[in-house]
Amino acid sequence: MVYLSVDPQSDISPFIHGANKATKLIKIPPVVYYSVRPIADAEPVVPTSGFSFAKTRLLREGMQGRWATWWATETEPQFATSNCRKLLMRNAELCDGIESYVMADAAAAWKLHNQGETARIRLPESLDLLVVGPNETQMLLSTSQEKGFQWRFNMDKARTWYRDSFLNVFGGYLEYLRKVVETHKAPLDEDHAPLGWWRLTDRFAANPTKESGPITVLSFAEVK
Repeated sequence: MVYLSVDPQSDISPFIHGANKATKLIKIPPVVYYSVRPIADAEPVVPTSGFSFAKTRLLREGMQGRWATWWATETEPQFATSNCRKLLMRNAELCDGIESYVMADAAAAWKLHNQGETARIRLPESLDLLVVGPNETQMLLSTSQEKGFQWRFNMDKARTWYRDSFLNVFGGYLEYLRKVVETHKAPLDEDHAPLGWWRLTDRFAANPTKESGPITVLSFAEVK
């Protein structure tokens, strides 16, 4: 369901609120609106625009909670057949070899180093950052040399459709950045460990052992 308004001064938030109530009753995804300016009280719920680290910010506290990249639900009990699995593998392939550029872009946006100081930053051994993304949604970005970038979402607060929408637009960002790197014939990272980890996880998801059973939660972390 999409609302279009040619008048940038009009307030259609009551219609959006009403439509969102209706979508909950008939169990379809919430309304997405497009506007030249924020609509009062409309609360956009899906990250529809292109991803940029500049559109996010860091929080220094509030990391408590149960976080995961994916978890089983009534509507999506199997990771092997989930849309999230496809998105994660696509992103892992796109990110392979450009992790240092992604890390530098994030560090520059969050002012972790001077902008323009370096175009590449090696992934840390292990680092967790609490990030505020679209719709003021908090996410846990875990970075490591072994697994690359892992976006974790709050299992008790996050909506699964929001998670998949975010991973989709993040994939668009990776695709664009990869084209920039390749166009300028910039050197790629030689370490392919993150892609190897994701491929191993994907193979396990497709062929779980009898002892472990199918994946019910992926990249779980509990912060107390």
